[in-house]
Amino acid sequence: MLQAASALEKIAELIPSITWEQVNLSSPGDRDRKTDLMQSPGDFFSKDLDDAVLSGELDCATHSAKDLEYPLREGLDWVWLPWREEREDVLICRPGFRPDDLGPEHLIGVSSGRREEYCKTRFPDVPRSPIRGNIEDRLAQLDEGRFDMILMAKAALNRLGLADRITEELSLEELPAPEAQGVLCLTFRAGDPRFQAIRSLFVKAVKFVGAGPGSASLCTAGGLVALKNCDVCLYDSLLDNRLLDYVTGEKVYTGKRSGRHSLPQEKISALISEYARKGIRVVRLKGGDPGIFGRLAEEVEELESLKIPYQVIPGVSSLGAATTGTGMLLTRREISRGFTAISSRVKDGGIADTGAAARTALPIVFFMSLKAAPAVIDTLISEGRSPDEPAAVVYNAGAPNRKIVKGTLKTIPGLIEKEGYGEPGLLIAGEITSYGFDTALGALEGKKILLTCSERMMDRACRITEELGGTPLPSSLIRLERTLDSLTLEGYDWVVLTSPAAIEFFMELVKLDKIDLRKLPKIMVCGNPSKQKLLEYGIHADLCPPASYGAEELKKAAASAVNKGEKILRLRSAMAGPEITETLEELGCAVTDAVLYDNRPVPAEENCPEADAVFFASSSGVKAFIENWGSSALKGKILLAIGEPTARTIRELSTIEPLTAREADIPSALMTLAADLVERKLKETV
Repeated sequence: MLQAASALEKIAELIPSITWEQVNLSSPGDRDRKTDLMQSPGDFFSKDLDDAVLSGELDCATHSAKDLEYPLREGLDWVWLPWREEREDVLICRPGFRPDDLGPEHLIGVSSGRREEYCKTRFPDVPRSPIRGNIEDRLAQLDEGRFDMILMAKAALNRLGLADRITEELSLEELPAPEAQGVLCLTFRAGDPRFQAIRSLFVKAVKFVGAGPGSASLCTAGGLVALKNCDVCLYDSLLDNRLLDYVTGEKVYTGKRSGRHSLPQEKISALISEYARKGIRVVRLKGGDPGIFGRLAEEVEELESLKIPYQVIPGVSSLGAATTGTGMLLTRREISRGFTAISSRVKDGGIADTGAAARTALPIVFFMSLKAAPAVIDTLISEGRSPDEPAAVVYNAGAPNRKIVKGTLKTIPGLIEKEGYGEPGLLIAGEITSYGFDTALGALEGKKILLTCSERMMDRACRITEELGGTPLPSSLIRLERTLDSLTLEGYDWVVLTSPAAIEFFMELVKLDKIDLRKLPKIMVCGNPSKQKLLEYGIHADLCPPASYGAEELKKAAASAVNKGEKILRLRSAMAGPEITETLEELGCAVTDAVLYDNRPVPAEENCPEADAVFFASSSGVKAFIENWGSSALKGKILLAIGEPTARTIRELSTIEPLTAREADIPSALMTLAADLVERKLKETV
C-alpha cells in the first residue's frame, strides 16, 4: 500500500490535474501464508488485481515488478516506473546476533531459491526453512525467535522506514539480485490510451541502427552514439562484432541466417517491446541498412501497436558496399541513370518471380526530377501505371526539417508546384508510399523542439528529446567561452560553482594548471544538476542547497557551513547577477567574484526554423533568439525555460508565459514539457 501511494504521488506531481483513488485489494499470496514461495504460481501476488483491471473495476494496479510473471496475462499491458530503490539483499539477525554467530542450532528463513543457494554456500551447517508473510510479519517471526536470521530486499525495508533493522548489506557480486528487484510496475488494460500516454513519460524511444555491411567503419556516427548510450543492444548476425565494443550495457544476440534462426521474428519483436517497457535505452542493431530486406516493418509495427516511440538510424547497405565500394557505380554519366534492387526470395525461402512484369511493378525513386514531374508521371501512366497509384515527395531527406508530401500519380505534380522548387526532394512512385513510420509517438508525439542551448549542452538535449519521442532541431544561439586562463586557489577556503558549465570550465583549468585534486578548497554548488556534474569528476560537493538555485536557499545552507572571515572564490558566468556574492558577504565572508566564462552569440540562419516548442537554457539564449528573429517568432509556440531567471526574461521580452522546469537542468526541463503535453492529452481523453 505504501509503495502504491508513493508511485501515485510521484505521477501526480508530473500530472497534477489528474486525481487518483487508491483501492487496496489482497492477492492469493496475501491470504495464503502456507505455500512455499519457491513453489507458488507466477500470478500468486497479482491474480486478483489482474482480474480487477481486466474487468474494469480498477483502471490500473501497482506491483513489485519482481512479483510478476512476464509476459503478463493476455489483455494486460505494463511499464516499469522510474523511481527505483537499490537492488541489493540484506541479512537481518535477531537482536544480539551477528551472521558469524550462527551455527547448527539456529535457523535461517529463506523465501527464494536464489537466497536458499546463497545460504547453502555461506552457512552450510545452518538449517534453512521457508518464511512467509509481509515485511512486518517476517520481522515479527524473527523477533519471536522462530528464526535467527532472515534475508530480505533492501528496497522493501527502505520503503517502510525500517532500514535500521539491517544487520549486513550484501553486494550484487555476493548475491546477484533480479533486475526487477526494487522496481515498481504499473499494469493496465491493453490499448487504454490514458495509460499509454502516462507510460510515454517513462519509456525511451527505441533506436533501430543500421550496422553497415561487414565493417564497423560503415556504421554511421549517429549509430555509434546510440550504441554508446544504450542499456541493452539486440544485435543480428552479419555485422562486424567490433561494433559491440561500443556497447557498455547488456548484449543480446538475436541473429538470423537463411534457414537457421536463433529466435523467431515474433519473439524478437516482443523482446524489443519488453525491454522498452522497462524504461531502459534499447538499440536494435541490424546488419546493413535495416530498411532494405531487414524485416524492419514488423519490428516497428509491434512498437506502434503499443504506442512506444522509436527512431530509425539508416545504415550503409550491402548494395552501396558492393557497388560504390567496388567501383561498379550504379549511376555513371552516359552509362546508367538508375538501377533496380529486387530479392529473389519470398517468405519461407521460396524463389520469387523476378521477370520483367515483376520488375515493372516495383516502386521507382526519381532523383532531381521535381520540375520534370509532370512529364515523368505522364510517361509512367502511358506505360500502364494507374493514375491512382500512390506517390510521394520527400523534401530534405535525412535532415531535421524533412517534409513528406503524399498523393497519387495524378495529384502529385500539383502538390509539388504548390510546395515550390526551393528545397531538394525525391519523387517516389509505388504502393510503398502508402506506408510510413508513426512519428507521433512518445510523450512529445514527434513534435519539433527548437533547442537553443549552447553546444556543450546540445548533445544531451537532442538525445533526451529523441528519447521522449520528439524531433530535436538543434540551433545553438550562444556559445560558452572560458574567460579565465588560470586559477589561483591558494588561501581560499571555498569555491562556489553556480552551474554545470562552471564546473566543466573549472575542471579544465584544474587540469591545465596541474592542480592537485587533494588540495582543492571545499566546493559549494547550486542545485542537484551541478552536484551530479561534479560527481562525474569523482568529487563530492561539500555544500549543496537541497531545494533550489536561489540566493536565499544558498544563504540558508551556507549559514551553518561557512565561518565568518572565510575566504571564498565565486566563479560565475558573465550573465550571473550579484545576489549570491552579496548573500555570502552578509554571512561575514571575504568573497572574490570572478567571471569564469561568458555567453557569446552565434550567427543564426536567416529564418527561424518551424517548431512546435522552443527550449531556452539561459536568458542570453532568449535575448539572442529575439535579436535574430524577433519576439513575433515565439507566437504560437510552447516556450520552455530551464529555470525561473530564464522564464522571467521570456516574460519581459515576449509577454508569453513559459513552462518552467521543476529542476534547473535539461532532463527536468524536457520532462516538464513532456508531462505538460501528456496532461493536455489526458484531459482530452478523460
